[in-house]
Amino acid sequence: MKRNLRNFLVLLILTVCVVTTIRMFDWRAIGAALAHLRWKFFLETCLPILFAIFALRGWRWLVVLGVEPNARNLWKSSCANGTALGLASLTPFQLGEIIKIRLIPEHNGAAWRMKVSAIAVERVLDLATMCAIGLAGLSIRLGYAWIAPLAMVLPTTGCVVLGALCTRVPMPVVVKPYIEVFTHTRRVIVAGAISVPVWILYCASWWAALHSLNVFVDLSQVAILMGG
Repeated sequence: MKRNLRNFLVLLILTVCVVTTIRMFDWRAIGAALAHLRWKFFLETCLPILFAIFALRGWRWLVVLGVEPNARNLWKSSCANGTALGLASLTPFQLGEIIKIRLIPEHNGAAWRMKVSAIAVERVLDLATMCAIGLAGLSIRLGYAWIAPLAMVLPTTGCVVLGALCTRVPMPVVVKPYIEVFTHTRRVIVAGAISVPVWILYCASWWAALHSLNVFVDLSQVAILMGG
């Protein structure tokens, strides 16, 4: 029954994301804009960046789960992340990525709770890194470029502090498995370090996509837009 309920939840999220995609956008305007797309530039820049994002996110997911990042696991994780990424972009805090929980085999009953905890760590890291990217872009535009490297340290620091609080603040026993990954400081630090290049690549992909549509902005402006 629990397995069927989980599968139903994943299918429900999938359906909501697909319907939202169909209804959200003005497809005629999109078609008109794509008519002027510089396809060669777009494919030569965006595709390599996209595959690099898949690979890095796949590696980060294994790190967060505590799974050995060998070639086989990295391939499976990258594919799972690539599948979930499109749906994630349409949901708040990229919660569509919950799809990938069901794309990685479950070996015991506790695995579901641990994966939920891992998703929570990724969401916190992504949200914090996105804000840091915005702060870095803003500091560069205002002439305080030295702040940008400091901003990149904030996501990992925040997650480590959150993990410390999880171990010291009394919590119900039922809650502890869902926050377990936050207490693995080494995993969080490595995952935080991976998150920074992931979001820099996101900025690069937006920059390339905009330039392919003849909208010319620099990376600091893209960073501010993403952080905003």
